[in-house]
Amino acid sequence: EGTGSNKAKYVLPRGWTRFALRLDDTRADVLGYWDSWFTVFHGTTREAFNKIVECGYLLQPGAKDLTGEVLKSRDTDTNMRLTRDAVVSRATARMYPNYICVSPSVQYAADTSYAQPFDVDGVSYQVVLQFKIKPGTFIKHQSTLRKTPHNPHIPDSEVEWLTNRHGVLVLYGVLIKEESWDYDKLAA
Repeated sequence: EGTGSNKAKYVLPRGWTRFALRLDDTRADVLGYWDSWFTVFHGTTREAFNKIVECGYLLQPGAKDLTGEVLKSRDTDTNMRLTRDAVVSRATARMYPNYICVSPSVQYAADTSYAQPFDVDGVSYQVVLQFKIKPGTFIKHQSTLRKTPHNPHIPDSEVEWLTNRHGVLVLYGVLIKEESWDYDKLAA
């Protein structure tokens, strides 16, 4: 994906059911979403998913949602810190406050630290959102997870893409997966 020196590997999200979201075709053509923007993923909770769909985009920590509630960073929320299997560098958090984190790796975004499983009729599911991100508007960063999900196509040193810019992420797909799905069996 991308053009010229702005190229990145797109890895098909196998094992997921994808629901396409309708975009403004004129805007997509003018801005070149399909020609030069990269595909990235963002794992989320069931509750956050509802807010993202209401707004139509990801909000940065500290922003207010449609109800006026201030969005907290999941990394600074005490309850999340106690249950999350992620180790977020304090230095990184100070360097990049109020940044949105996405990943070119669906496996990384689907880590249960981000895409927290929820039950429907006794079956556990995860939700990952699919975005296009404008080239030159993000910083590539190393994994902040204790155990980085394996993706042979994307180095751990570039698995998190951070942005603090508005309008550079375009939501165009919702991916849902039954939690028991095993990526390693697909790769074999």
